[in-house]
Amino acid sequence: MQSNRKCKTCRTRRIKCDGAEPICNKCIKAQRTCVPLEDTESHAFTIHIENQYASGEEQRPRGPRSSLTPLQPTLQLRTRAVAYFMQNHFQMFEDMPDVSMTWAECFHEWGAAGNRSDMVDLGLSSLSLAVFAKAQSWKPAAMEGCGLYLQLLQAMQTRIPRIHRGDLSQNEIDECLLTIHFMARYESLVQSQSEDGDEKMALQSMKVWFHFDGAVAILKSWSNSRQEHKTPTSAIKLTRRTIIRTNLLREQRIAEWLAHGSSFGEFGTSQQFDSIVGNIINLHQEYLALKQKSANQDISTFDIETLFQTSYEIERDILDWPSKLPYRYAFTESDSLRSSNTPVDPFTLSPTLICAKPGYSLLWNEYHSMGMLLINTRLKIINLVSPENRHPEHEAAVEPSIYQFNSWTEKLINMIPFSLGKIPELSSTAGKPEAIPEGEVFKPYKANLAVWSIAIASSLEMLDPERREFFRRHLEKMAAASSECLIGYVLSGYWMVL
Repeated sequence: MQSNRKCKTCRTRRIKCDGAEPICNKCIKAQRTCVPLEDTESHAFTIHIENQYASGEEQRPRGPRSSLTPLQPTLQLRTRAVAYFMQNHFQMFEDMPDVSMTWAECFHEWGAAGNRSDMVDLGLSSLSLAVFAKAQSWKPAAMEGCGLYLQLLQAMQTRIPRIHRGDLSQNEIDECLLTIHFMARYESLVQSQSEDGDEKMALQSMKVWFHFDGAVAILKSWSNSRQEHKTPTSAIKLTRRTIIRTNLLREQRIAEWLAHGSSFGEFGTSQQFDSIVGNIINLHQEYLALKQKSANQDISTFDIETLFQTSYEIERDILDWPSKLPYRYAFTESDSLRSSNTPVDPFTLSPTLICAKPGYSLLWNEYHSMGMLLINTRLKIINLVSPENRHPEHEAAVEPSIYQFNSWTEKLINMIPFSLGKIPELSSTAGKPEAIPEGEVFKPYKANLAVWSIAIASSLEMLDPERREFFRRHLEKMAAASSECLIGYVLSGYWMVL
């Protein structure tokens, strides 16, 4: 996000600041605290005055100048929180596939186009303060974040009538969708730390769903627009993808108008994978409806057979999909990246899976977890029929299905070390990469590459207890570091089991 803003940190180090907001990219890469120049100029600095030495009134002391007080700006809490959030929880990934774009890439793309918004700033700041308060156990940050969030709620209320009328411009639509994303993450983060009681009721009554429902209303308004040359932006595409995935949590079918990716600018492999994900989620919802029906009356073998055959149609699609991807997204196996002189990290299993870029692992993590969900649903469809009444075709399908389920499970497990940065990416110019010390703590933003997929996998009934415990134990570690929306509720046990 380019502007006239300059970073005090870059100026002090005599580095040319790129002017990006809310923090400059040079500070992100160097993992420095980015201090806006205007913030330091508005605060007091303690600087030792040395004029008496220059005039000869006093003799300059020898040795270290311990009496000199270094530059000590009193930074605004909001500035510190945003810098912390951007550096640790909201970094971009290089060359992300369209189907795996995260909100960090979307936000920076929006800002790079020169867009500015007080609502987006309020949303980012309130979330940053909540995350900072949690990480640092700093109550003043939580209180300031709450105050900003209340201001944001009032600002959004003024937009609601226009949202209902459908008269928002494209820039205003993107502004609202980005703001809603930050608000949803804020609500889920705050509520997950304060709500107790029955997990399922808490999940279904979460305030965060009001924000998602608002996003649905904006998307539907955009979809129904009669503008001839409307262009779906990254914010629109990512919002649609997010809503589709939350349908799994809310036990809802995907609306027909939302299911067709081509209407939202999706094409090629992105459109195909979105279609596969949507079909798997809908299959799961149809199974739940059939299960509810079986509790009240006998269900026909035709209904079971229909879902059973549908699961194979989806499986053919998902098995064929990787062959259509560009070669650069592929992963490879390596069992030589572990350090022999450090304790074995339970994440690091052999062989590990690695990609050319860290962000590519998000694609494969979701691919494998959705495949697991598909097979898990098929096996549960079969289990709706008592063993003595099963069709021979159903019995014959169990063993191969379990084999495929376990294969996808192992691949998901073995991609985790790379996703968390414990294994370096491949290099086209170097030989074998060297192992990263296993004791290093992963950055919170890297947890977002795997936390959603592991949350799904850890909740599947067909997963053996040992693997489920593996996923849940490490999911807890990852979710504790991540600020990703809804993760607190995934850990609640509500999904025990899909």
